[in-house]
Amino acid sequence: MSELRFNVAQLLQEYVGATRLHEFEEPTLDLGDGLMFRDVEGSVKLTRTKNGVLTQAEASGTVALPCVRCLETFVQPLEVAFEEEYHA
Repeated sequence: MSELRFNVAQLLQEYVGATRLHEFEEPTLDLGDGLMFRDVEGSVKLTRTKNGVLTQAEASGTVALPCVRCLETFVQPLEVAFEEEYHA
């Protein structure tokens, strides 16, 4: 199981508005319930805010899922984006 982690200690010492941009590639990310996000590529922008760090992320990859009609496994392309502020 892989996890994406970004060290924000230095960013928290900087001025409000400071940013970091990271691009990433992961072979797999565990989505829970036996689902694996595969061939993941994406980017994350971290911005220092008054209260902590604003995270804006986008990623794309694939997920193998069972068909609800025939129960055959198929590969579904997946794109995700989220924005979340983490308070320090």
